[in-house]
Amino acid sequence: MVERSEVLLPLLRVLAADTGGGSASERLCRAAVRLLGARGGALSLGATEDRVVVAATSTTARRMEDLQDLLGEGPSFEAFAHRRRRDTLTSSVASVHVAFETAAYGLLGDVRVLAFPFPVDDARAVGTLTVYADPAPWSRTRLEVGTRTAALLGVVLLEQESFEEMLHGTPWQHRVLVHQATGVVMTTLHVPAAESLSLLRAHAVAEDVAVVTVARGVVEDGDTAWLGAPSPRPRPGSDGR
Repeated sequence: MVERSEVLLPLLRVLAADTGGGSASERLCRAAVRLLGARGGALSLGATEDRVVVAATSTTARRMEDLQDLLGEGPSFEAFAHRRRRDTLTSSVASVHVAFETAAYGLLGDVRVLAFPFPVDDARAVGTLTVYADPAPWSRTRLEVGTRTAALLGVVLLEQESFEEMLHGTPWQHRVLVHQATGVVMTTLHVPAAESLSLLRAHAVAEDVAVVTVARGVVEDGDTAWLGAPSPRPRPGSDGR
């Protein structure tokens, strides 16, 4: 099984190499699509009635989401409603969503459309990552990477909070550590403060530890390998000899 920590570093590397600009959501969307080797994709938040497409890699990707809104069906809706991955071929003749497949085939041709939910818990999802790719079946590992990527994206998108909101009620020493670690992420990946903080939180979720634990590792131990950057060499004598 692919662990969350195995997905975060590759995602960060792709994100760091992205020079396309745009909002955090747009950059994350492009990074996810590239990581999964897809042709394009989109990120959406909210339920069917109030669903909002927050990012898309192209006009075609956004039209695919608009198409689902218009028809009231499709893989994004299914993944959100059932909190499970949905895998659809636009050339399928046995699908229960014939209207979507027919219209999507006219828009994209013969492609595989996969929708991965952003889970909050076992009972709820908050949005979806939907990508379209070549029609060939995906391997189990690739599907697991898609599932883990969507889970991490959900954390980042939902945790775009200010420093004070995130750190409210925590000891001031912890606040200092998180502020300092956020600065390291900003410098390393060249991303804004809010996005850097969200990435710290995503790494904490991936490792199942507190944010301050990740921050302490970055600031005090030089643990930046998860950012795709080498950890600094120990200073002479730092081992006490």
